[in-house]
Amino acid sequence: MTTVRLPLFPLNQVLFPGLVLPLNIFEERYRAMMRELLKAGEDEPRRFAVVAIRDGREVAPTAPGLPDQTALPERGPAAGFGADPIQAFHRVGCVADAAAIREREDGSFEVMSTGTTRVRLLSVDASGPFLVAELEELPEDAGEGAGALAEGGAAGVPHLPEAAGGGPVSGPWRAPSSPTSRRSCRTWWRRRPCWTSRRSSGCSRPRTRRPGWRRN
Repeated sequence: MTTVRLPLFPLNQVLFPGLVLPLNIFEERYRAMMRELLKAGEDEPRRFAVVAIRDGREVAPTAPGLPDQTALPERGPAAGFGADPIQAFHRVGCVADAAAIREREDGSFEVMSTGTTRVRLLSVDASGPFLVAELEELPEDAGEGAGALAEGGAAGVPHLPEAAGGGPVSGPWRAPSSPTSRRSCRTWWRRRPCWTSRRSSGCSRPRTRRPGWRRN
């Protein structure tokens, strides 16, 4: 069994290998996570794990009325996830590689990442500034007809491989892992227009678009 310890980023969505995940980082616990990832070299993997939230809040309440009138402010890496955070998460998630991390003047971050490998959540450590998980990497066994299904799925969203630094799809597409493809992803990221955040704190994914921008 191959295990690894990585920063843990719970979200109200499921990340799959090969999918592009843009993030807009506001909460201090995730700002600390991005600052830690930035310590890695430019061409080194900046990996963190994404798990779907089973029971809890993606954005911790910061004051009454945010996100609801009865919510009390919470602090710390496990805010919004209860006394035993692992119980708030689904046990299978996905490793994400942050190909591009951009810090704004106010200390928040824009991040472009891609899913790479499925993992099983074994334990969660909440003793630091952000959650850290011990994970077991899960093997990927291609089923019968997987290649044809991957081609059909990629044909429905042809812009995703190019957005993540890949080329035309001729088989099952995987997230970029080489320095060259990760640099291509960063080049695309620098050229893309910014999105409008749908939240005032925590982490948000793009929902509203500016004129002339196709969301990738």
